[in-house]
Amino acid sequence: GYFRSSFRSWFPDIAYKEFTAKINLYIFTTVAGIAVFLVLFILNNRVLNRRIKEHTGKLNASLENYKKAQARLQDSERKFKTLFEKSPAGLVMLDTGGRVILFNNTLVEMFGVLDPGELYGLNLGVITGISENFYEQLKKNTNVKQEIEYDFNRAKESGGYSTSKTGVVYLEVIVQPVTVKTGIADRGYICQFMDITEKRLLVDGIRRSE
Repeated sequence: GYFRSSFRSWFPDIAYKEFTAKINLYIFTTVAGIAVFLVLFILNNRVLNRRIKEHTGKLNASLENYKKAQARLQDSERKFKTLFEKSPAGLVMLDTGGRVILFNNTLVEMFGVLDPGELYGLNLGVITGISENFYEQLKKNTNVKQEIEYDFNRAKESGGYSTSKTGVVYLEVIVQPVTVKTGIADRGYICQFMDITEKRLLVDGIRRSE
């Protein structure tokens, strides 16, 4: 058109050809650059999507493993509670200071406890009257076993807890360190009581008869 012919008339033929060549080259490189950008964008987008899928898959796998671990933990806790409650021995969980945080019904019956709530927070020594040497061994985080003569009348006088029982029984006490949860994971103890009164009286009777 007129504009093109007028524009061309400003330049000599050689200059015009050089100018148009540069314009064409600029347009080509610009289009090529845009094309390369689009290709790289598409490729990067695909890589990004693949990585997102991989990370999502790993995250889902981690969540699934976490759920399985939680289910196993809950199952273990249920089994522990069942064993704890149905144990023929009187069981007590103690914190690091030797204070009661958990106990089973067998222990309540063994000690004739009238109000189980009174046991929470009691020191093991108040309940059992065990020796100082017993505590020294506990501090070394070793399993401790001891036979004690337990006087219910003395327990009533101490006022630690109320009991319906009287007289004297013989108990075997075994304490071992465990990890307990008291807000945070911490070292504590599990204490097992077995009533060995009949066994002890039998042994004493045999000794007297010899």
